[in-house]
Order: sequence, then structure tokens, then C-alpha cells
Amino acid sequence: MREECKYRKRKELYLAARLLYEILGKYLSPGRKELISVWLQLKYAAETNSLVPLHQFAPWVVVDGQPQYEEYENFIGYICKAYKSCLRVAATYPLSPTSMGSNRSLSF
Repeated sequence: MREECKYRKRKELYLAARLLYEILGKYLSPGRKELISVWLQLKYAAETNSLVPLHQFAPWVVVDGQPQYEEYENFIGYICKAYKSCLRVAATYPLSPTSMGSNRSLSF
């Protein structure tokens, strides 16, 4: 049962990412997509470099400011628990975690 749940969560996240990619591809010019891509890379690089303690390996999962160290294998479970639903995470997390009304902070 656990493996089935992990597979379902991965599939939901994959479908959400694919949908976002298709939306961006449909409505943004190639130059605009490139700008957004560079901006996101720089934004998340700065966030990664400001982690305390500094990340030691990948994936480095942080929930509410606390690193999860070796428990990274269940990072999707942490995300689902933080936002109360895997489907909700898959549908909205790639766009904006704050738009979901949660006061929890996730970094990975």
C-alpha cells in the first residue's frame, strides 16, 4: 500500500509540473520563458545558499525551517502533510505555495 501511495503522489506531482510547462509554453513567448527560467534559477539558488544550516547533500528538505537530514526519502509526505493534501500540492505548489493559505514553509 505504501508503494502505491508513493507512486500516486509522484504521478500527481508529475502531472502538475507537466500542466504548468504546457501552460507556460502556450502563453509565453520563447524569450519570456527564458527570462522566467533564469529568474527562477537565481531565486532558488539564493534561497538554497541562505539555508541554515547549509545544505550538505541533495535533496536537502527543510520543513518550517528545520532540515530533515536523512529523512529525505519521504519528502513528498512532508509536503502533503504541510499542505494537508497531496492533490492540493500537485495542483498548486509549482505556482505559489503562499497562494494556498498555508503558514508553513517548505524548501527542497
